Amino acid sequence: MSDLNFSTTKKENAVTIDDDPFVIREASGGTAVEYHNMALNGVTFGADGKPTKMIGQASVQVLLVGKCLYRIDPKTELVSREPVGTTWVERNLPAKVMKALFKVAKDLSDLGEDQTEDDVKKEIKKLEDKLIEMETDSEGEPIDD
Repeated sequence: MSDLNFSTTKKENAVTIDDDPFVIREASGGTAVEYHNMALNGVTFGADGKPTKMIGQASVQVLLVGKCLYRIDPKTELVSREPVGTTWVERNLPAKVMKALFKVAKDLSDLGEDQTEDDVKKEIKKLEDKLIEMETDSEGEPIDD
């Protein structure tokens, strides 16, 4: 077995917004978890256990951009220790800018492809089928624990 070697240095890209310098960085592990949790919490399920709608999916964009975008002081060229935050993103960025920054942050963070509601429904169906398979024996009878 080979050794595993990792770097904790986050990938980043320089960004200019209205002539002000910023950097957009790869999400931390905690931000990635928060992003995934928010995306999954927005799924509403019907009485049959199947997803019926997705709510608040745009909020995941605000979250990820707000936690991955950092100001750069133009005089010192030092990157701020804290990201700009979600309130700043909501108040200052036009939708098309936020969407572009979201894609960059998501790609830098390797958080997967954009999923549509149909994609999520298919994924849930696949997982439901797998769970049924795990809970039943070869003859389709439930396995008692």
